[in-house]
Amino acid sequence: MQLPDPKLKVGIENFPVSGANAHRFTRADMTMQRVGIMQDYVSSTKRERKSDAIRAEARKAEANQDVIRAGLQREASLAWFELALEQHAQEAIERLLSDTQRSLACKKPGSRVAATARAAFWHCNSLSMK
Repeated sequence: MQLPDPKLKVGIENFPVSGANAHRFTRADMTMQRVGIMQDYVSSTKRERKSDAIRAEARKAEANQDVIRAGLQREASLAWFELALEQHAQEAIERLLSDTQRSLACKKPGSRVAATARAAFWHCNSLSMK
């Protein structure tokens, strides 16, 4: 940590505001003008402690950043996993619908698929009885 900025001080003391010498710098012997530069001094120990505190806060912010990043990665992974599950479920439902539609077509009397299925069934049964 750096030292505080220096300060410029300017002042006038015992400046006459009334009487014969009013508002004149040179007529009254007691009028004084001051110009000075001043700088506050902060001990090196205090500066080091302040510097350590700032560094600790920076490390804390970095650690928090890592926690946030890990949380975002976890959430993204869960979202991708959920998407994969939903796609898999959708494919399974589509297969089930397709199988159901084929099954219903076989059950309709007079349909060619139904007749072929019945013939195959009777043929398989007759072979198993022999």
